Amino acid sequence: YSLEFTEPYNWQLVLISAELRDQGTYECQISTNPPKIRQVYLQVNVPRVEIYDGRGAPVKEHVHYEVGSSIDLQCVATHVADKDIIWSRSGMRIQHQPKAGISVLTAAEEAAFAAHVTEILPQEAVTTSLPPHLQRGEEGDDVSTSLVTEPAAELVMGDSVLWLRISKASVTDAGNYNCSAPEADVVTVRIYVLKD
Repeated sequence: YSLEFTEPYNWQLVLISAELRDQGTYECQISTNPPKIRQVYLQVNVPRVEIYDGRGAPVKEHVHYEVGSSIDLQCVATHVADKDIIWSRSGMRIQHQPKAGISVLTAAEEAAFAAHVTEILPQEAVTTSLPPHLQRGEEGDDVSTSLVTEPAAELVMGDSVLWLRISKASVTDAGNYNCSAPEADVVTVRIYVLKD
């Protein structure tokens, strides 16, 4: 920290790159009789990321999936903007690739998808679960859907969510997946994809 003085009587306390240890009550005192005191509480919000499965349960170290199942993970970041959350694997950022069966979507994009699908399908054909999934069966079969209608994990105000969905998992999808955001610790989950 540093103190800066500007004429005639302006003192400023300057904190650059505030850390959690800087949180607390600060006091400014004017030397009058009696002294005038003003207290200010500084709250430091530290970015944090956590990984949840598709049902909203916290994921700690590893998750097992079967070949052909969907890998559904959500990275929940506190005090971080959606656009700053990154899913990566082996040091490479995972990109949204719908044709390859890989979806990386924010909660807002998930909601927009849900709204779009409910417009194009009959209401009775719509079921709800997390995350959204659109699947077409054999030629001529009906379309089945799953839509986001509410968050699975209980989110706190200020949380941002980035979904990672890999449809029809294969053995090659096994590995370490990282969720990261600026100023937050990277969280890693090991995915195992098992054959029947």
